[in-house]
Amino acid sequence: MRLHRARKSAGLRCLTLEVRESEIAALIRKGLLRPDSRHDSMAVRNALYSLLDRHLGGGM
Repeated sequence: MRLHRARKSAGLRCLTLEVRESEIAALIRKGLLRPDSRHDSMAVRNALYSLLDRHLGGGM
């Protein structure tokens, strides 16, 4: 509950997201993910954060 409140006060939401292999390949093509990290969930998450920041102007 503490983490939920901390996220809420920071304006964040926790979501589960299914990602297609083709979307992971697109992250690699865009240079946001190294090919050898395609099975590393933290690396994919960080690549998605970078994509969102780049296109939506957010920030971590």
